[in-house]
Amino acid sequence: MPRLVAISVALSSAALGFLLLVVAASILARILYDSSGGAIDLLIPGAIEAASYALLVLIFAALPLAAGEGLIRVEFLTARFPLALRQYLDRLWLILAGCVGGLMAWNFAWETLTALQRGDATQDMQIPLFLFHGFITITSAAFALAAVLRAVTRHHRAESS
Repeated sequence: MPRLVAISVALSSAALGFLLLVVAASILARILYDSSGGAIDLLIPGAIEAASYALLVLIFAALPLAAGEGLIRVEFLTARFPLALRQYLDRLWLILAGCVGGLMAWNFAWETLTALQRGDATQDMQIPLFLFHGFITITSAAFALAAVLRAVTRHHRAESS
């Protein structure tokens, strides 16, 4: 599982870097275009689409890390609960999150096959959509696995609270 989380971190970091690069380049190109009255046209075709899919990759690549490191929770109320109840609730939420991740993986597996059969592609850049659906399938399954593994192991945030 640590290797999976390391891959997850690397992918989400790369997607974040790419997203920032595309947005910054698009802003600079727009400034040049506007300030030159349209004479300097360095606008990036498909920049909005590239940023959108980079954000998608960023979010889904980070899911296994989120489950492996522990889901975010607000301890406003639960900090007052007994340790045993906190442990139970933490495990319950992790198992439920694992179930949701499993359902997402199942659904996107079918979407991957459908997009592959139909030959669907993104609108501007014509990237095959099955690549994105397949990526979401894999990361959702990894999220489900990480959440369930965290729920059944003793290395648990509620126990250390």
